[in-house]
Amino acid sequence: MVRVEEVSKVYRGRGGAVEALRGVSLEFSEGSFTALVGRSGCGKTTLLRLIAGLERESGGRIVRSVPRRQVGYVFQEPRLMPWLSVAENVRFAARAGGPAGDFGDADGILRTLGLADFARCLPHELSGGMAQRVALGRTLFCRPRLILMDEPFGALDWFTRRTLQADLLRLWREGGRTIVFVTHDIDEALTLAERVVVLREGRFAGTFGVDGELSAEARMELRERILAAIELGDAGSGVALPFFEGASRPRHEGGRS
Repeated sequence: MVRVEEVSKVYRGRGGAVEALRGVSLEFSEGSFTALVGRSGCGKTTLLRLIAGLERESGGRIVRSVPRRQVGYVFQEPRLMPWLSVAENVRFAARAGGPAGDFGDADGILRTLGLADFARCLPHELSGGMAQRVALGRTLFCRPRLILMDEPFGALDWFTRRTLQADLLRLWREGGRTIVFVTHDIDEALTLAERVVVLREGRFAGTFGVDGELSAEARMELRERILAAIELGDAGSGVALPFFEGASRPRHEGGRS
């Protein structure tokens, strides 16, 4: 669905040039769930914005087989319209004049996300987790085939994050969407994704397949390998693990990493 070919990104300002990405090559197959991890400033959000078409690469190219109108983006904060109700925020794209046939069932989305009883509420009446659900619902309303998520649960408490992680996994399994998910939390990446990609100092540093039935010991070992790639890995050569050694089977039938 998305192919990133030797992509670089340089930001130029009064203080000089800052290289955010250098020679990154990745593929995201249709129906896959990939988590991007790495230290702050390693280029995760930059890569996400380039894939979304919100910015242009300085070098290389990004090839998408999905139209831009079928790409959804969930930001770190909900970014809801404070004067619109929950239902109106979910239907915002239709209010903005998008093609009538391109939208999903808003009422069904509200029910799926547990928001049906709050459809008439305004954003200030919601908890942080509920507001983030509305933001996800707004994205789903546009029926995207590719969903890009930039640390959407980072500001939430542990319990709310767990609930939203379960919601997201259910929606992914049911809808067959492709998801690219940026997070600083390795445990979150291992919980959600079938593949974890590490970026380090703007370069590719490793890719790790995740099995859905890892033992606690195997999960800890995989976590340590990802940490090593973040902290010590040679950014010029990736650590290729299609699936973790000893794993019984991939988490999702037909999944690819």
